[in-house]
Amino acid sequence: MLLESLVPGGPPRRPNAPPPDTELRPIELIVDGEIRPLCARNRILLESGRSWRGYRLGHVRIPDGGALKRVSTPHHRIFFVARGHCDVRYRDAAGEARRRLSVGSFCFLSRDHEFERLAWKASRLEVIVADITDLGPDPNPIDAFGRTDAFFDVYMGAEDARVATLLDLMCSETAAGCPTGSAYAEALSLALASRIAGLCASAPCGERRAAMLSPKQLGRITDHVAKNVADDLTIERLAGLVNTSPFHFARCFKQTTGMTPHQFVTRERILRARRMLASTDQPIGDIAMSLGFASQSHFADVYRKITGRTPRRDRSGS
Repeated sequence: MLLESLVPGGPPRRPNAPPPDTELRPIELIVDGEIRPLCARNRILLESGRSWRGYRLGHVRIPDGGALKRVSTPHHRIFFVARGHCDVRYRDAAGEARRRLSVGSFCFLSRDHEFERLAWKASRLEVIVADITDLGPDPNPIDAFGRTDAFFDVYMGAEDARVATLLDLMCSETAAGCPTGSAYAEALSLALASRIAGLCASAPCGERRAAMLSPKQLGRITDHVAKNVADDLTIERLAGLVNTSPFHFARCFKQTTGMTPHQFVTRERILRARRMLASTDQPIGDIAMSLGFASQSHFADVYRKITGRTPRRDRSGS
């Protein structure tokens, strides 16, 4: 594995650890649970500085080959091929795939989407990297799209003239020392994110990788729900079990199971209640409260919607 050629020396840090006390950090990857710089300092050709007010930007040289396990990005990220070419093979929860990337093509990776394995062979590969984050109080365009039904997590090997032009303008502005000001940097950044979001949302299904949980991650969630079904099982709590953001977890969970986390937890509570009604003499109101329902009437309404029967009817066996 050529991890050493991707990252410089120095200790990595955990994803939930506070960042170093510096004003500007390098672009980073999460590799096997640890945050590491994307590449060594001597491979950085251009890097946005403190005067740049748009998305974090870098132009870097990538090693000619390597392989990483359990790799993801802490932000939504674009990789644009500025020079050379690269053959990429990767495996994630949706299966295995491969792509050839050449000059002018780009990849979009959603925040927290984990590759179980990512390997590449390249020739003189240089990429422009841009991290899509929130620039103000409103969500960035990627997250705004993601709150609809336009699910996307990996978009590999696309080509688009507008994306190329926007990245070229961003790099030129950065290299010149950002003479045009913060409004221009923000406008370019938002235009880039909006274009990426639109391309990903309209891409044919075969070109997009769906957001999914691995069998191991799903098993961890279902086991936890079964053991704590009466608790307040928030999305934040469940997402923490698989080390993803709540936003990404909700998308992955629905893509994997066909249900939202709330629908899944509610169904598990009703299934548990049905077993208790059949096997115990515990009052219906007590069963409702023991499974986290606000009242017996609320429990009865939810029970009827899911099973088509009332709790009282299931208890009587009629």
